[in-house]
Amino acid sequence: MKKRIFIFLLILSIIPSYSQKWENILYEVLQGASNAIVQNQVAYKPVGSYVVEVNSATKFMGDTRKVIKIELPNFSEGFYYRITPMYIEYNYLYNNDESLYMNIINRNPKPATPNFGTYASVDVFLMDNSADSYKFDNKMSFNYFRVYERIYTSCLIENSAPMTVYLGIRNPNGTIGLRVIVEVVAFGYYNTY
Repeated sequence: MKKRIFIFLLILSIIPSYSQKWENILYEVLQGASNAIVQNQVAYKPVGSYVVEVNSATKFMGDTRKVIKIELPNFSEGFYYRITPMYIEYNYLYNNDESLYMNIINRNPKPATPNFGTYASVDVFLMDNSADSYKFDNKMSFNYFRVYERIYTSCLIENSAPMTVYLGIRNPNGTIGLRVIVEVVAFGYYNTY
């Protein structure tokens, strides 16, 4: 009988230590799962900031079109981009805290945009292959999957896009050359573990 009581007391003393270990293991597993969920949330990656000049149509040998090749990071779901056209004599560039990326990270619903009192606008074409971008640049017939005409400063979003996008910018103004700032920020589920 004493032996049975001893074994029973021994088992009772062991169970709490094992249950504490199991509780710790379960906690670590659940903590790891919650970290995996956090790491798999939508994240943002700056892709690039570009400044291009598009001349007026009346300028001799004026180049009224420019193409920007945008390569999105792997696992991107889409991208945000901000187009800021201005008259060619302006040399404005966004400060780091005004960048599209910082506006998105800070959850600013209306990104800051400069006001020059100008009415400069551009046409924007999104293309998914280099052949169409070549045709666009050489004023030939081309295909595109999205077009925005007469864009003043705008922040736009593409929810689904190929990994490589060609952004064609056209100056519709016949007499005024333009400088255009284009910023691109990709978003997606980028795993970090």
